[in-house]
Parts: sequence; structure tokens; C-alpha cells
Amino acid sequence: MKDIRISTEEYAAIERGAAEKSISPAIWLRSRILGDQDALSRGCIEAAARAAALPVGTQFTLNTLFDADWAQFDGIGPELGKEFAQMVRSGIVTTVCERDHHPSDSALYERV
Repeated sequence: MKDIRISTEEYAAIERGAAEKSISPAIWLRSRILGDQDALSRGCIEAAARAAALPVGTQFTLNTLFDADWAQFDGIGPELGKEFAQMVRSGIVTTVCERDHHPSDSALYERV
């Protein structure tokens, strides 16, 4: 992993952009640089949006959240799952809380 030096004001702009999409600053930056080519940032953005659209109280895993569309993340599912879990645990995705882990090692979430 490489580091990039930016000013406090520049980082604040990245944080604002990320907060608008309910994603982490790193994912927001990846999406801005790599665009639709980056499946990880696309998946995180879409997962946050799909979860926010669910009725309150709905429980889901990432696999059930995407249903048939999950195949588009073939090969990066575990990475997407870890990134989404981190965004939920750190409070970036405020509309979701983690409830449990399934035996398949995928987290169970609930729309709050």
C-alpha cells in the first residue's frame, strides 16, 4: 500500500464526499479515481444504497442483499464483505447494524 500526502482541507473534502454516499473515504477515493472499473468501490456504494432502501428491521447478508447480482462480485466477495463490515462497525453506514455471523462466515446485518 502506498501513502499519498494531502492537506487537511483536501482530506476534509474527501470525507464530505464519502459521507454523502455513506462509504469510507478510501472507497470514495477509489471510486473517483478508478470509476466503474473498480468493482470493490462500486460494490460498497451499491451495498450501502441497497441497504438504506430496505424496510427498517429487515435482516440480510451481502449475498441476499444483492441476490442474483452477487455474481458480478465473483472473486472479490470476501474483500467486499470485509470492507462493508468495517464501514458498518465504524459507523460510516448508519442505516445498518451487524447482528451476527452466519455459519458460512458471512455477517448478518439489520436495517435500522
